[in-house]
Amino acid sequence: MLKRKDDKGTAFTNWVRTEIKLDPDLGYVATDIDLIWKNTIDDKYMIIEEKRWMHEPSKCQWKLLEHEHILHLKDDNYLGLHLLQTTKNGVPEENDRIFWDRKEITREELIEKLRFVNVQRNSFDRVRDEAITEIIEVNETDETDEDDNEDLFNLIDEDNLVFDVTDVTDVTGEE
Repeated sequence: MLKRKDDKGTAFTNWVRTEIKLDPDLGYVATDIDLIWKNTIDDKYMIIEEKRWMHEPSKCQWKLLEHEHILHLKDDNYLGLHLLQTTKNGVPEENDRIFWDRKEITREELIEKLRFVNVQRNSFDRVRDEAITEIIEVNETDETDEDDNEDLFNLIDEDNLVFDVTDVTDVTGEE
């Protein structure tokens, strides 16, 4: 049974992670979406995944976020899925550094992005690809069995074609 590492979920999310009939081994997983940020006047919106202390989304979370991202791609008002990382607790005034889609930005630039100014709609693909590369690099330096790489990612591309990123040579171009 998978429990939150910090036990800071809601009563329901803590319960669902302990219910044996909903075990991840049976295929059940959950992740939260931190923000669906919307301007109700012009109908623009985007999905924002926030990570404090420069943490990364888990492999499972990347897959579920990508699924949500793909569902919205045909909507012209959708301005993408974005990763917001902070070096401390997530409060811009108290953080040393702020990163939007892995690029360092200022507090003022963050406010611009939250006002839908200078937002690149499809930057999620680049951010996800960088995360995959990092996972592969970690696996290459780890002494693990090849079977450990089989669950790296099942990704869905924009044409809804399912492909499995398990062969490192296909991703990195190396033999």
